[in-house]
Amino acid sequence: MKVIFVLILFFSLFISCQNQTAETYNNRGIAKVSLQDYSGAISDYNKAIEINPDFAKAYNNRGFAKGSLQDYSGAISDYNKAIEINPNAAEAYYNRGIAKDDLQDYSGAISDCNKAIEINPDFAKAYNNRGFAKINLGQKDSGCLDLSKAGKLGCSQAYEAIKDFCN
Repeated sequence: MKVIFVLILFFSLFISCQNQTAETYNNRGIAKVSLQDYSGAISDYNKAIEINPDFAKAYNNRGFAKGSLQDYSGAISDYNKAIEINPNAAEAYYNRGIAKDDLQDYSGAISDCNKAIEINPDFAKAYNNRGFAKINLGQKDSGCLDLSKAGKLGCSQAYEAIKDFCN
């Protein structure tokens, strides 16, 4: 926790010394997310986007912060922009899938996870999320196969889910 405070202080000092780059604001936003200061993080991501409107990672990160505040529609809008800027951003597709899952749009979540997996076939968390979405749609066998794949790729929480939903 102390390390994160030091990072925020470092980025704040860096910014105040005329180094107001989009990357610096984005990094400070990441540190604020680590402290669950989602509103503060959103402010920093806003500034990063103001400096560089084509900064896909800042849109993706702001979407994550908005989702953490249960603003799923706002999060999806940011993920859409990140994907528009970088159509190969597997993380943005995955995150948008999580937001859709939170809105109980399980088919949309599956579609986004499919795209994330197409871009990065070893994306364990995307298999995990797709597995849950499939189970929520009543596709237990297929969902359990995805959870198994997620576990094999290193997502240990998938094995707990298999115990709960697949046996």
